[in-house]
Amino acid sequence: MPQLRGLDEVRYQFDRPFRLDSSAFSRQFGVEPTPIDDVLDDVLAAAGRRPATVAAA
Repeated sequence: MPQLRGLDEVRYQFDRPFRLDSSAFSRQFGVEPTPIDDVLDDVLAAAGRRPATVAAA
């Protein structure tokens, strides 16, 4: 399958944990990554699965 030809090049990503470093990109372009909590909130809201919030007591 042509789609799987490049899989061997990125297989290591599934074999062990790795971290991505965005510091050079952030310095060059003056942007910061979106915090994961913000991303998850947006995804859950878009999917209509935002968890119910607990009312303040």
